[in-house]
Amino acid sequence: MTNILLKDEWTLEQIEVWQNVETYTSLILNGKVKEFLKFYDKNYTGWNNHEPMPINKTDIENELCTFAKREVISYLITPLAITVFNNVAIVHYYYSVVYKNSHKKNKEKLGRNTDILLKRKEKWILIGDHTEGYLK
Repeated sequence: MTNILLKDEWTLEQIEVWQNVETYTSLILNGKVKEFLKFYDKNYTGWNNHEPMPINKTDIENELCTFAKREVISYLITPLAITVFNNVAIVHYYYSVVYKNSHKKNKEKLGRNTDILLKRKEKWILIGDHTEGYLK
C-alpha cells in the first residue's frame, strides 16, 4: 500500500505546509540556526530515537549550539502524507542524508519524520515532531 502524495493532487494548504518544511530544512542545512529556531513554538516538544525523553525548544537550541558540525553532501526529504485540520498540520516524510563524519568518511543516514505544525498568522510553526533514523 502506498501513501505517497502526488504533488499535482495537493491542496493549497498542503503546498503551503510543505513549503514551510522545505524552508526550515534549508535554513538548518545552511547553518542559519536563529532563523531555523523561529519555526519552533515556545511550547514545542519532540522526540527522536536517541533521546530517552521528549525534548523542548531549549533542548533544541542547546543541541544546535554544541552539535559537532558535519559536512552535508546531500539531504533529501520526501513527503508521504500531509493532513491539515484547521490550523494544525501533521506531516509525515522520509529523509536521507549523506555527510562526512569526524573521520572524513561518507556516512548515509535514512529515516522518517513526523512534524506537527500550528499556523500562526501566515506561518506554520513546529509544535511537535518525532524522528527515527538509522545509519545505512
